[in-house]
Amino acid sequence: MSYSESNLVMILSAHCILFNEVAASTMIKEFKDKNIGAVFGRQLPTNKSSPHDIRDLLTVFGRERLVYSTHPFFHNAFSMIRKDCWKIKNFDEKVNGIEDRIWAREIAKLGYSVIYQPKAAAYHEHGLNHGTSKKRAERVVKALRDFDSRLKVQALSSSARTALDAANSLNCEVGAIVKSLLFRTEENFLLCLVSGDKRCSLNKLKKITLIKDISMASPEDVKIQTGYTIGGVSPIGHLKKINIFVDNSLERFEDIFAAAGHPNCVFKIDFKNLLKITQGKIKDIVE
Repeated sequence: MSYSESNLVMILSAHCILFNEVAASTMIKEFKDKNIGAVFGRQLPTNKSSPHDIRDLLTVFGRERLVYSTHPFFHNAFSMIRKDCWKIKNFDEKVNGIEDRIWAREIAKLGYSVIYQPKAAAYHEHGLNHGTSKKRAERVVKALRDFDSRLKVQALSSSARTALDAANSLNCEVGAIVKSLLFRTEENFLLCLVSGDKRCSLNKLKKITLIKDISMASPEDVKIQTGYTIGGVSPIGHLKKINIFVDNSLERFEDIFAAAGHPNCVFKIDFKNLLKITQGKIKDIVE
C-alpha cells in the first residue's frame, strides 16, 4: 500500500478473478464522494465451489448496492481503498481473518463510509469460510492446554459445519454436539451453548435476561466477537469477552463435542468441565 502512487488502491486476492473488464472502473466511480473510504465488490462462486460456499457467497453478496456508515461490513478479497484512510488507520496484522471488518469499523468512527457495489464483481475460488484456517484452532488448543492438558483438539476427515455433520463424523448422537450460537442484545452479545438436537428459545432468553430486543448475530458480528466463522464457532478462545449461557439438556451426555474454531476440528469434554472452561451459566434456554 505504501508503494502505491495512486490514492486509490485495489486489492484482489490471489484466489479471485475479475468478472469482467469494467469491474475496477465501476469501483473507482464510487470515490467521487470524498467521504467514501472503501468499496468492495460482489463475490461469485465458480463451477468448482462447494454447495456450502455457493450458499454463503450468494447469501452475503447480494444484488443490491449498499452504503455502510455505521457498523460497516467490509470484505477485502476484491476491494478498493482510499489511501488517505489507510494512512490514518491501517489493518491490524495481529488479527487473523477479520482485520478488514475491524478496519472498516475504525474508519467509520472517523466519518468515512464503505460501499458494497455488486456491479463490480469477481469470481471467488472458495467461499467465506476458507478463512477458517486451522490457525484459528490454535486459540482453542491453547485454552484447552491452559485448562487441562489432557483435553485435545480432534481433526475430522469430513466437515462438521452442522451438528448432524459432526455427529455423523463422530458416530455419536446429535444431541451430544454443542452448538455455539451468538445473539445480539440491545447493547451486547450473548453466546448460547445448545444441544445439537434442540432449538434455542428467543422467548426464554428474553425472560432470563429481561431484555426485549434479542436477535441472532450477523455473520460479521460472529467473526468480530469470536474470531471464528459460522460452522466452526468454538465455545472457547474468543477474541472478546462474551457472556455465556449453557443449555442444561447437555448434562444428559457423559461426553459432549464442541467445535474447535474450524469446520473440521472438534474437542471432547464433559459437562462439568464445559461449564468451568467457559465460565458459563446453566440455563433452560431451549424450546
